Amino acid sequence: MKFIYVQGEQDTISAFSVKNLYFKELSRQKDNEISNKKPHHHTQFEIHIITKKSQSYQIEGREYSVKEGHFLLIPPLVRHQQTNCEPGSEKLALSFDAQGFFNETVLLPLTEDMKRALEFSLEEAKRKKYFSSLLIKNRLSELLVCIYRSCSDNEAPAEAEISHTDTRLESAKKFISDNVKQSLSVEDVASYCRMSTKQLTRLFKEHLDVTPAKFILSQKMASVEKELKLGNKSIKAVSEEYGFSGEYYFNAAFKAHSGMSPGKYRKMYGSHLQD
Repeated sequence: MKFIYVQGEQDTISAFSVKNLYFKELSRQKDNEISNKKPHHHTQFEIHIITKKSQSYQIEGREYSVKEGHFLLIPPLVRHQQTNCEPGSEKLALSFDAQGFFNETVLLPLTEDMKRALEFSLEEAKRKKYFSSLLIKNRLSELLVCIYRSCSDNEAPAEAEISHTDTRLESAKKFISDNVKQSLSVEDVASYCRMSTKQLTRLFKEHLDVTPAKFILSQKMASVEKELKLGNKSIKAVSEEYGFSGEYYFNAAFKAHSGMSPGKYRKMYGSHLQD
């Protein structure tokens, strides 16, 4: 038996909260030795991947012939026994603890994505370069996700899917938030999101019931209000920091937003500075 990857005791792979993962290559000699072992079970998930020839198993009274290029998933506490090992056969095996993983015995062919993840992991294990273990861990996480998706064969619930529209809207909002101190135009935001200003306006109106220009201004003023409440900068400094061409325009914009001048707002809600 050759261990290719062993997960650290305190480590967790995010997909399915995988812990105690062992990825190993079993020798033909060892397989032959255990082929007649009595039925047994484990507290972990097991995945047997046949890379050459075939092997046979009996799981809860049912026979499974696992051919080259196929994998067999055995859930925890399921009694099983390897009954035959074709001469020259080879396999890889994973054992691990997990939450929410597919909990039925499954025999399926490897997909191309699974094969690539396995090939990469095996090759990286041979290289033994810096961060090889991290790269193998990431590919094994990808492998487990692919296996889960192949076993479940179900689409994710519609509400869990993120639509293209939601993605573009959130991207626009994040760009505005990150650059709230800049003199952002609607064209700037539309260009960043790879959209026309017309498309961007339609997106904001449909989902937020506001134009992009008003949304930009509202975000800028919300940030300005926080600055004024802190009171550690002059009103002139705040005006310049947030890209206004002068205090007059800043005062007019803030009064239109809040109903009062910046100075009055600071006196009512924040600390005091002499401007």
